[in-house]
Amino acid sequence: MSQAPELRRARPNDADFAWRLYAEAVEPHVGPYIASRFQREWREDEERSRFDTWWTPENTSIISIADQQIGWFHVEETEDEIILANYCIASDYRRRGIGSKVLRLLLDSWSAARKPVTHSVLKTCPHHEFFKRHGFHVIGEDELAILMKRPVPA
Repeated sequence: MSQAPELRRARPNDADFAWRLYAEAVEPHVGPYIASRFQREWREDEERSRFDTWWTPENTSIISIADQQIGWFHVEETEDEIILANYCIASDYRRRGIGSKVLRLLLDSWSAARKPVTHSVLKTCPHHEFFKRHGFHVIGEDELAILMKRPVPA
């Protein structure tokens, strides 16, 4: 992929796109957890309702290439850290270096803040290796996710 990814602030009408990518990324990993923990299937309408309660365009950006939306991320910043709350790339665009390019751009832009960056990855998802390659280390976990942190670069 020769074109550089572009970032823009999310707008309210990006919610459907964000939901589709989120569900595509999360359902294969959370669905089995819901089945074993709550003895029920992933229910698209219920999960979308949950998504709609926390997804906002504030602090969310859309990733595109050649006017094609391919991903999104949401960031929260506190006094002590930067939290990469969500980072989704469409499956058709994974393993092409796009996620790495965008993450490097983000990490470079956040370096001036001199704060660690945290992100959680679902345990059954292999993406924790992706984040390890970008300087994140495992700092904890619960029954569903692995919490990772990238310390302030020296």
